[in-house]
Amino acid sequence: MVDWTGPTLREDKRGAIDSQLPTILQRFGIQPENWIDSVSHFQKYFFDAAGTLSFLEQFRERKNRQRSEQGYAEEAVGWIKGKGASKKLYG
Repeated sequence: MVDWTGPTLREDKRGAIDSQLPTILQRFGIQPENWIDSVSHFQKYFFDAAGTLSFLEQFRERKNRQRSEQGYAEEAVGWIKGKGASKKLYG
């Protein structure tokens, strides 16, 4: 994501990204305007985690397991902030 967000890689440096490759956003199927919006308003759209809906669900399950192990099962997380933004960003 850095190669698109802040294109500072140089061709003469080891690890430079081939300029013939599609941008990382294209490879992930992310619209540039959605990426900029998500980065610019991250705390508005997300809270503890960001990613695909699948990742957010896995995160919620892990968080609930941790809460249960710590004796806070009654405070289970029923939702994760960012589902709408995730759908917009990742489809």
